Amino acid sequence: SHYPNCESYYGWSVADMMGDGLHLIVDGLMRKPLSLEDIDGFLLGCALVIDMTVIDGPTVYDHGDHLTGVIVIAQSDIIIHIKGRAVCLDIFSCMTFDEKLALRYAERFLDLVSFHAQRIQRGWDNGSPDNR
Repeated sequence: SHYPNCESYYGWSVADMMGDGLHLIVDGLMRKPLSLEDIDGFLLGCALVIDMTVIDGPTVYDHGDHLTGVIVIAQSDIIIHIKGRAVCLDIFSCMTFDEKLALRYAERFLDLVSFHAQRIQRGWDNGSPDNR
């Protein structure tokens, strides 16, 4: 296997660390663009709503033609990209969370007029990447 045996190095396996996480991706169209402060508030609120622990951020970048916001959570990260009224949201977690609650929060806070969401269940089929 090309995966390191984390258990022998750290006392835990990759499967333990990764757990049965969830990756939620939302692409949408907002009624109106957001400010830097709005994005900051959205990221903090999103982490709170899905019961995740913030360890860094939020940090919001103005790239001129689009904005990017990121918040690092103990369980992974939440990232948002905004260009005009278009928004791409990515909630990536090594733990499960209430995706319906996260979607309702995003829909209301971002004032989405339309959106498409993708849910990716994460985890290892055989309990560990070493079993592949």
